[in-house]
Amino acid sequence: YKQALETLDTMKANNVQPTSQTYTILVHWYAQYNNIPEAISMIKKMKKDGLDPTVYTHTALIHGMCANKKQLEGFEWLKQLYKDGFQ
Repeated sequence: YKQALETLDTMKANNVQPTSQTYTILVHWYAQYNNIPEAISMIKKMKKDGLDPTVYTHTALIHGMCANKKQLEGFEWLKQLYKDGFQ
């Protein structure tokens, strides 16, 4: 995890803006290794940096939740997306 965050920090320090793909890869990685809070934190950082999470970002998170036996969390995340108007 540490190396991924260091890479993100290095990018920013060198004025290289992370893309939605950059964040989606991190969300996917954290979610697959059952670090759901950090995956959600990446989505928040993404939004803070002015990027909108894509369908792929949310799919990576929900898939990670389900793969780690957190189907209810995944379903709740999906419900919130619909409630927020995400399509």
